[in-house]
Amino acid sequence: MFIATHVPMRVPHGVRFPHADKVVHFGMFFLLAWFGGRRLRAATGLLAGGALAAWAVVYAGYAFLDEWLQPFVGRSMTLGDWLADAGGILAATTLLAIGRQRRTLSELPSDHAEAV
Repeated sequence: MFIATHVPMRVPHGVRFPHADKVVHFGMFFLLAWFGGRRLRAATGLLAGGALAAWAVVYAGYAFLDEWLQPFVGRSMTLGDWLADAGGILAATTLLAIGRQRRTLSELPSDHAEAV
């Protein structure tokens, strides 16, 4: 991903739509956070809310650094791109947290789960 965002970009020919680059930014950082969270769970067996939040901050910092470095290779740095990055991170982190909550509830004894 770092290489893809730090190679001078040629404008591709073909069908383009407004803000297509924002969709790509969102998707790339969604996948980064999603796979990172899945890897964290696989490595530790846990997906603690604090760890999810901490990694989301790390990914957002990486997104900022990624945007900040792009002008050095002839690309643009925009707040909109970073917001799209952050949106992808937030969406993936939210889905991971929802999945974690569902798994936690499903692991409760059946009589306790009904009370919740």
